[in-house]
Amino acid sequence: MFAVPASRHGQRPGLRTRGARARRAAGFTLIELMVVVAIIGILAGAATLTAFPSRGRDVQADAQRLVELFRLAQSEVHADGRPITWRADADGYRFERRVRTRVPGEPLPTTAADAPWERFDGDAQLRPRPWHSPPVAVRVEPAGPLVFTAEWMAPPLRVELSGDQGRAVIVRDATGRYALE
Repeated sequence: MFAVPASRHGQRPGLRTRGARARRAAGFTLIELMVVVAIIGILAGAATLTAFPSRGRDVQADAQRLVELFRLAQSEVHADGRPITWRADADGYRFERRVRTRVPGEPLPTTAADAPWERFDGDAQLRPRPWHSPPVAVRVEPAGPLVFTAEWMAPPLRVELSGDQGRAVIVRDATGRYALE
């Protein structure tokens, strides 16, 4: 048979002693532990962001919803003919319009300037809503109530929403298009 020459320490090359192999299998290296801790940290951060989204995103979500609702309110005014007013406070917002009433002797219901306000409580889209993260401060430029009319060309508008950790701006250009700034 072939004889394998012994190394200078009296062992055959390529073989380790049992003690070295046992020490290697008994634990983890520092690099391995650091990689595991880094992975756990990344997963914990992702879980936290998913479970507790930023409040700044809530203001952006409210603004995006309002862009869509402003477009819808404008379409409703074009279809119905009655102006719709948007009102907001620190806790939420609502859309309102004047109630149509029947006047004796008139063929169609009319809307008087002193008629009571009708809220869209039963409407799935234009119903009163709370803000995602109240309180929210609302500033409308030009100042005054935001009224949607049947006019096709509307003056430019700017609605600024600001909360504890976020801010969003909705703009309407002269052609009546709404967008987030």
